[in-house]
Amino acid sequence: MMPDPSPSELARDLAQLEARVTRERQELLTELRQGFADVRRAIEAQSEQRISRDVYEADQRRLDSDIANIREEVSKIRRLVIVSPVAVIATAIALSSILP
Repeated sequence: MMPDPSPSELARDLAQLEARVTRERQELLTELRQGFADVRRAIEAQSEQRISRDVYEADQRRLDSDIANIREEVSKIRRLVIVSPVAVIATAIALSSILP
């Protein structure tokens, strides 16, 4: 049979156990904090990426709209440039046939 441990041995063992539990608890908390920090960074990166994507898509829609407006304006100017000289020529011909 083994002799019962003395109170001082029990106290020492309990102190060592308490120190070990405290150390492991701190390590676990450190790992948890690191894990949460990693998750937070991933969420922030995803949010930034989403914001960037939304901004890009909005800019792209605005650009498409601006290009459509410019094309429409260019078409109007083309018609004006083509029709104006034709109208001047037609007016000149009409006036020349009316005037002696």
